[in-house]
Amino acid sequence: VTIVVKKFFEFHKMDHLKDVKTPKRAKSLPKSLNEDEVKRLIRAVDTDTRQRKFTRTRDKLILSLLYSSGLRVSEVVSLKVNDIDLKDRTIRIRGKGNKDRIVLFDQKTKKLLKEYLHERSQESEYLFLNRFGNPLTPRYIQITIKKYAIKAGIKKKVTPHILRHSFATHLLKNGVDIRAIQQLLGHSNLSTTQIYTSVDMGTLK
Repeated sequence: VTIVVKKFFEFHKMDHLKDVKTPKRAKSLPKSLNEDEVKRLIRAVDTDTRQRKFTRTRDKLILSLLYSSGLRVSEVVSLKVNDIDLKDRTIRIRGKGNKDRIVLFDQKTKKLLKEYLHERSQESEYLFLNRFGNPLTPRYIQITIKKYAIKAGIKKKVTPHILRHSFATHLLKNGVDIRAIQQLLGHSNLSTTQIYTSVDMGTLK
């Protein structure tokens, strides 16, 4: 699993997953961003020159983690510095039901993490802090993402959950086995993952 997904993060070309049966569309499916929209969203952080460089680095890192690791927003705000292994590019996540899992992040996110940790002056076990040294809230991240989506000219309603869904959808499109995606997302049931990755078969060709 680790090798396959790391290859995806290194942007190696992989054979598209074949014979994937998508679930019936009885319910409305989660929305997702395409890869260009994700890039535009993250680049939009650099245009917010009213923010301090530290704040821009932090916000860019949050967006990168939501997308490149498929984290829930609740998991992002709960991240602790000791959860991160920069050398192996892994994060230990304490997910729903106190179930731990290991997720990966790409080289660009590693660079942002190193930069952020270097600039971060507050002493706290939590990774993401506001200017008062307190952990960020899910609401702050939701508002921040909405702001950068507007700056990027993205018409869709962009939320942390949409970035998580985009992570799963793009992995599937690049040939990663759905069971590996299930593990990365921390789903106990495969059927939940199948809902996340319900994309038109035409997009998989």
